[in-house]
Amino acid sequence: MSENTSSQKAYTVHIVGCGIGGLTTAIALKQIGCDVKVFEAAPVLKPVGAGILMAPNAMKVFGRLGFAETVKERGHVLTRGLRVTNAQRRTIQQMGGPEERAIAGETSVAIHRGILQQVLLEVLGEEHVLTGKPCKHVEQDGERVTLHCEDGSTYTSDLLLGADGIHSAVRRSLFSEVPLRYGGETCWRGVAEFAAGEEWGGEGVEMWGGGVRLGLFPINDTQCYWFSTETAASGGADVDAASAKRMLVERFKDFGGPAAAILEATPEESIIRRDLFDFVPIDKWYKGHIALVGDAAHATTPNMGQGGCQAVEDAWALQLCVQREATLSQALEAYEQMRRPKAMMVVNNSYSFGKVAQLRNPLLCWLRNIFLRMTPKSVYLKQIKTLYSLPS
Repeated sequence: MSENTSSQKAYTVHIVGCGIGGLTTAIALKQIGCDVKVFEAAPVLKPVGAGILMAPNAMKVFGRLGFAETVKERGHVLTRGLRVTNAQRRTIQQMGGPEERAIAGETSVAIHRGILQQVLLEVLGEEHVLTGKPCKHVEQDGERVTLHCEDGSTYTSDLLLGADGIHSAVRRSLFSEVPLRYGGETCWRGVAEFAAGEEWGGEGVEMWGGGVRLGLFPINDTQCYWFSTETAASGGADVDAASAKRMLVERFKDFGGPAAAILEATPEESIIRRDLFDFVPIDKWYKGHIALVGDAAHATTPNMGQGGCQAVEDAWALQLCVQREATLSQALEAYEQMRRPKAMMVVNNSYSFGKVAQLRNPLLCWLRNIFLRMTPKSVYLKQIKTLYSLPS
């Protein structure tokens, strides 16, 4: 097709990956007239994973795309923000209060990842998704792009977007292999049937001990999402799910609040363990009419709660750039220039933040906590203004 400059862009767009970034990007481009199709490797879409935090920058994108209220209804709005404490629940840093929300322009929402995916599917329409289509490789011929799936099928489009995660097959087709960087932490995640109640409803809590952290987030009226990180060598494994649960309950039995009770209430078979990796930010996100979105372009450790949020920002930026620019080549160049500096900042800061948060030495932990308590609020407010601002 010929490229055009109208506000509605009738490009055919194929997106590899049916996660948060891929689905949000499909919604954003569909809204400006693109014919979108999302290709998912899994044969069936199931509500997998545990919880996820959608910070104000992501919620503002959802608002502009028209479904922020649905996400809030299906999740849990953190009206009291996020509190970082020590193991005895003494506050180290309080975030997300009224002043911060006024600057950010939105509140954070904790939600089950599977439920968020279902919301996105409902908005997009499941007729736009093809399952059981793992990407083998992609190739370009002039202004047309062909997706080759592992089952031998092929699909041609004007634009192809790789939203297929840290191990992106689309990225491998464009560039040389990117070595992954271990963040020094392994992480357990789970969801417990546990009502937050008045004591900590509307609030996310992250408790820091020596070399370990425990995060607790209500994701609806009856469930709580939690994660636990430990400084450890990569490649470790639990004997089985039951032993993993026993270990976690024992580790956090002396932490304050409902920590141990939430872990006890978690079905052992639902506990997920993963080592945390990212990669050093890459220089290019696109080639021709193929571009990368989310973790495929800028995988980040979850220490700032921004992995999914940065993918959502990518979707918003792509809508802006595709709508504004006369050609797809110009749009992808504008997208990379618009998004890469901030995404690179998030990746690097999250990696460094993880090293600080996971300190083991008691003296260094004490000094860290003192430093964070004494940091002027003006510094923090400036940081959140940068983090939660959207491209325009």
